[in-house]
Amino acid sequence: MHRELPLFEAKDASGAWAGSRTAWQRKDMLALAPHEGCARCEAVLAALEQGGHPDDVAAFVVRPKASRPGELNDPDHTLAGLLRDAGGLGSERAVALVADRYAQLYVAVDLHQGEAEACAQDIADWVLAAQKACAECSAMPEPER
Repeated sequence: MHRELPLFEAKDASGAWAGSRTAWQRKDMLALAPHEGCARCEAVLAALEQGGHPDDVAAFVVRPKASRPGELNDPDHTLAGLLRDAGGLGSERAVALVADRYAQLYVAVDLHQGEAEACAQDIADWVLAAQKACAECSAMPEPER
């Protein structure tokens, strides 16, 4: 079944508009909807941040109040709900979504799966695999493990 990352925009910590609508057709995307105040989700985000991500990937973290670069304001949790629904893992799950530049969703990763560092590595592997996808048909190799 073909799933897509929803197109959205919200103001980031600097007050500028950002989101998948801005990155669409320009960059592969990583969108994260962590649980607010959850130590586990924060550990995954910290591990992802430490590992970095390629410059040609647009990464967004939706939060009730954005305070750092890459975070989008979501005061009423609308975007978080939209992303969780798109991931198909359940409306209460913290999720990371990896999509190509046309918003084709490749994978939804539960931020509570396995150890935090392993979860972050899984997400990073999917991002790298998405970048190797065929530009013509979006066929993608499995992430290297």
